[in-house]
Amino acid sequence: MDRALHTLVLLVVIFMGAFTNWFLTLNLPQKVATHFDFAGRPDGYMTLQNHQSFMTLSTIGFPLFMVFMIGVIPSWFPSLVNISHRDYWFAPERKSQTLDYLFRMACILGVLMVFFFVGLNVIIVLANNSTPILMPKLPFFVVMGLFLFCIILWVVMLFLRFRKVDFLKG
Repeated sequence: MDRALHTLVLLVVIFMGAFTNWFLTLNLPQKVATHFDFAGRPDGYMTLQNHQSFMTLSTIGFPLFMVFMIGVIPSWFPSLVNISHRDYWFAPERKSQTLDYLFRMACILGVLMVFFFVGLNVIIVLANNSTPILMPKLPFFVVMGLFLFCIILWVVMLFLRFRKVDFLKG
């Protein structure tokens, strides 16, 4: 897939995530419990409008920011990229492939972040629809665990791609 297709997929996922987050909040009360203590009891609130705005901006802004930082900035300023053996990976014969890989990985991270924000919003909606308001622990740990697992996998994939150059020679 080329950059245009990766960008299109990312933008569609972001749009769908933002719409989903907005749609999920339609039946929430005007005062939304958004923060919870370790027992799952609410200890922080937002107005519905602030919650909708925050979730929408987070679902759009954070993924786009990460794609910009990881997938776009390196093509403008390769010297700022902090990967092992940067000179090897940014040599003229490999630079294009390296930049394409970083962009692809940035888009994957963006998609993961959208799913994370939608998952958090689902947890907030579930909590606010329960009586009394209580954060559901299993969905919370599932969302957090899946996100952490995916981030670790993402980092491992980057590490393996840019591993020591000696393994690549020969």
